[in-house]
Amino acid sequence: MEMPDFEEQYLAYGEDIHFLMVNLTDGRQETVETAAAFIKDAGYTFPVYFDSDLDAAITYGVNAVPVTYFIDAQGALVTYRQ
Repeated sequence: MEMPDFEEQYLAYGEDIHFLMVNLTDGRQETVETAAAFIKDAGYTFPVYFDSDLDAAITYGVNAVPVTYFIDAQGALVTYRQ
């Protein structure tokens, strides 16, 4: 539900803020191909990275999706929302 809002903010602030959308792509419930098709079909232009090895999920302790993390320039978690 929040992806249109992220797109709007990316278009407004993408020059000043780094947006990093991470898709937890496990290859079973969702594949890189189906996720990429969804992003393209929806017209989103923000960068999306596919975490097929779940490295980001492990690093940031993701235990439920969707979840939004705000991370500072040093890589520290500032806040999150599930």
